[in-house]
Amino acid sequence: VRSRRQRQMCIRDRLYLGSYGHSALNVLDPATYDPNRGTTVSPLFDGEAAGQDRPFGLAYNPDRDEIYMGSVAIYGQTQGGLAIWDGATGEHEWLTEEIGTDENVVSVAYNPTDKMVYIGTTVDGGLGSEPSGNTAGKLIILDPATRTVVRALDPAGEEREGITGLM
Repeated sequence: VRSRRQRQMCIRDRLYLGSYGHSALNVLDPATYDPNRGTTVSPLFDGEAAGQDRPFGLAYNPDRDEIYMGSVAIYGQTQGGLAIWDGATGEHEWLTEEIGTDENVVSVAYNPTDKMVYIGTTVDGGLGSEPSGNTAGKLIILDPATRTVVRALDPAGEEREGITGLM
């Protein structure tokens, strides 16, 4: 069993990639990577069962040893989500409607000061989807300890379809 510090060093020594096609999270270990063998980039999970397709935004929370990945829904759907991958266990979970109805997550940032996850959403769903009725992207603040939305607001006005960049 590795200590928390050893796990975090392991995470820091690797490259994590969100990839298109069912919002997959993959890991590349520079020590074993071979550009001629695709199998040296290992899949950790994907979002097919959760109805997810296009990943947007990754953030790491060293306090909880978690990676957060935003996603836009599959073709024809409007419910995106946020994947949470636990570095200690290798398990993941998807939050979809818990984030907000018909919200697609296109940016993610972790704030070490308040220990919250900041999520930017868009009104645009999966390709070929009908408009959901949402009129503006939101800034959503998530408590990663309880997996609950602390606050959702529209900081850019209704004429803005999404909050696409957070830092």
